[in-house]
Amino acid sequence: MTNQLEVGQGAGKLTRNARSVLLKELRHIACHKARTCALFPLRGLSRELERISAGDAGYTRLRRISGIGPIVATAIVAAIGNGAAFRKGRDFAAWLGVVPRQYSTGGKTRLLGISKRGNVYLRKVLIHGARAAVLRMKRDRAPIGAWLDALDARAPKNVVVVAMANKLARIAWAVLSSGEDYKPASNLVKAS
Repeated sequence: MTNQLEVGQGAGKLTRNARSVLLKELRHIACHKARTCALFPLRGLSRELERISAGDAGYTRLRRISGIGPIVATAIVAAIGNGAAFRKGRDFAAWLGVVPRQYSTGGKTRLLGISKRGNVYLRKVLIHGARAAVLRMKRDRAPIGAWLDALDARAPKNVVVVAMANKLARIAWAVLSSGEDYKPASNLVKAS
């Protein structure tokens, strides 16, 4: 099919159809920020992203992760392809800007806010997906629930959301780079 021809270079290859839908979404966000143009039909774009993300194995593997839907999955694949550009998940999370910025002097290390590097749109949608996962996840059933509960008890809500986005980015990189389905670990140790 001509709609499925790969467009782009390197790890960020994306089908022509997915790229056009993402560009429409980005235009909508720009128009929404500027408040100068009429709203785009969001339901049609959502349906089109659903259709695109259901047709590819990489997208469907990503969508099995709690907090990653069709918008986040297509944005991640558009940005990193199969994840080969990064050596490990932490490198992807650092490139994305969801890791703490570090300042060290005299043997003392201070962790500051997130570094906010990389793709702003991807970071934004990943944080929104993480927020949805944090708020709606049944923590007693999810393997990551004990970690979330412990973090929630000691950190502000937005810190918990960004930490979840960091974890989602690392999981997404692992799923894309390995080519295997997402299998949540059932024996996570409770964070202290």
